[in-house]
Amino acid sequence: MAEERSPMKNTMENMSLKQALSRLEAIVTELEQGKLTLDESMAKFEEGVRLAYACLQRLEED
Repeated sequence: MAEERSPMKNTMENMSLKQALSRLEAIVTELEQGKLTLDESMAKFEEGVRLAYACLQRLEED
């Protein structure tokens, strides 16, 4: 059975470390502004956690 991958995961795998860190920084800025709904904030937070984990994995590979 093939592993199902979310579009977000595929996008992260194709990002360079610099791109992923830039996206993570943008997410932090959006969250700090406090203009998002709770659902939007949770979605951004979850994306940020996935990005941070992906960055950590990439750094550990080098």
